[in-house]
Amino acid sequence: MSGQGEQCRILKQVAAEMLACKKRGASAEEANAVMMKGLVCLTEIKAANRVLCEETERVRDLTADAKAQFDTAELSLQNLLYEKRHYLKEIRACKAYRSKYSDDEVGLMPEEEFLATAPEQFKEGIEDDHKRMLQRLDHEKYERGEAVKRVQALQMRRDALANNLKNKQDDLERVDQQFAAVRATAEPMRERLGIPAMRRPPGQVRCAALLPLPLYVAYVQLAAAQEAFDLPADVSIAGSLAEAEALAGRPGDGSSAAEAGPEAEGMDVDGDAEDADMDADLEPGEHRPAKRPRSAGATALDQAHPLMVIAKLSVDSGSSRALTLRLHYIPRLKLVTADCAEAAGSARLAGLFDGDDGLSVPTEAAHLAAGGELSWEHTRSDRPYRWAQDLAGLNLLPPLDALGSAADSTAIPAGRLPDLRRKANARAVLERLSALRAGA
Repeated sequence: MSGQGEQCRILKQVAAEMLACKKRGASAEEANAVMMKGLVCLTEIKAANRVLCEETERVRDLTADAKAQFDTAELSLQNLLYEKRHYLKEIRACKAYRSKYSDDEVGLMPEEEFLATAPEQFKEGIEDDHKRMLQRLDHEKYERGEAVKRVQALQMRRDALANNLKNKQDDLERVDQQFAAVRATAEPMRERLGIPAMRRPPGQVRCAALLPLPLYVAYVQLAAAQEAFDLPADVSIAGSLAEAEALAGRPGDGSSAAEAGPEAEGMDVDGDAEDADMDADLEPGEHRPAKRPRSAGATALDQAHPLMVIAKLSVDSGSSRALTLRLHYIPRLKLVTADCAEAAGSARLAGLFDGDDGLSVPTEAAHLAAGGELSWEHTRSDRPYRWAQDLAGLNLLPPLDALGSAADSTAIPAGRLPDLRRKANARAVLERLSALRAGA
């Protein structure tokens, strides 16, 4: 800038000299010399101005480049700050998350267990804390991946079993259709022979679905014998339908008692209608046995199922006298008990088979469930007869012979006891099969 100011001052002096030459009428040579001096000064001013413009352009370019770099750096800084805020937010959310599973259940396995059970590939460079944590995470990922594979394999097996079960259900449905076709085919023959049709009321069908398996087996066998041999008997199901549905974990669907049939309407055996029937069957001087309240007289161990199977059997042919047999099931003891609604019928049940008076519990499982030796009460009307277990499909193997007395058993080496038990079990099974074959 100082050089340009000097050139401007010189150019002003040249202009003043030219005016002076013109006023005094100087010669042309002197005027040309002054003019040449002015042109040189003007050229130098233009050159200086061009240099200044170029420098200004260069500075502008440098400024633009610096501004672009600044904008880029500022954008990167904003991105970093945004990522920082995002990560901090995620960290706070993770720390504030409360799972229904505790950290002990879903967290990493303890470091001691990791060091003891992890493969060698996950133990490389674990001296550093950070590296050890990374190896623990990799090992946990590997273990959980293997667990996922096992779960998928089990799910595939479950699906295969479900498909197999569906196929079997389809086969059962086809069998039901075939049974229906056979029954429809045999219907004209039944009408021609004059055989009455035996049908179960709708309420009984609904109650049969809630029966425990042993009572269901007994109900089916009694009903089948009644229909097959045209026995003078009446087989039905009684009890509390609501309690049975609650026990099965299947609440009622809201259907009325009329839809369930008359049986569902009077399912409770303590009803007045049944008491009236029992009183009508009693002879003069007889008394109906007192009923044991379910909530007060029965403990949690000998609590009977709310449903029971009732079979009214005619005592003599052509007689109006009937014997009312009631079958109960005790789930905790897995025993089927039987009694009669009539007072004199209990003695008949106890005398059906020799040595089966119902006072001794026939299964060892019942003793174990009771926590020791279980003795049946003489005052109870229902008793666990062996024939009742056979009727309900609870066939029992005969008790194994003891391996000698207590004194003799001490002389048997301990290593031979498993072999002796195995042989005794096999002998008992063979005897049972032989007895079944002979009976067939």
